[in-house]
Amino acid sequence: MRSHIINMKKICLQAVKLFFLFALILIASKYVSLTTHAVFSERVNVSMNLSTADKFNGGDAGWDKSQLIFVKQDESGNCSKIEAWLMNEQKAGNKKVYTDYKVYYIEHGNPEHGIVVATGKVPLLKAGETYVLTYQPKKPGFYIFMAEQSPGYPGEKNIWSKKIHIKDCT
Repeated sequence: MRSHIINMKKICLQAVKLFFLFALILIASKYVSLTTHAVFSERVNVSMNLSTADKFNGGDAGWDKSQLIFVKQDESGNCSKIEAWLMNEQKAGNKKVYTDYKVYYIEHGNPEHGIVVATGKVPLLKAGETYVLTYQPKKPGFYIFMAEQSPGYPGEKNIWSKKIHIKDCT
């Protein structure tokens, strides 16, 4: 009889273990199978600002307060050379970052919509200092110089000279 009681205790102990194991599996499966909630928005346009490196070519973060303007240029010429004078305004800050300039060409029409025929770098200009952009045209048509302002400039990023008409390349 005593062995029968011991066997009953073992069976009850096994049954309790199985019950707790089953309960543990149920609880664990509840956490594994939790639902997620998607959030939808009616907003169509999203905008954000991405920053790049604070320093480039020795420049400081933000705008260096320089302001480039074209002060003089050829309006017509031959194929020997064309020039445009680029100045950092008198009351502007010193230019701390090298920027690009480009020369555009088109046979007829607006050279801003033409092809790039030359590129270069605008040097670091002090306030009031001028730099002459020069190009030797290869064929008749219309040319224009474009120069980039320093990064962070609050106005138009690119400035354009007046178009230059080359009539003859003989």
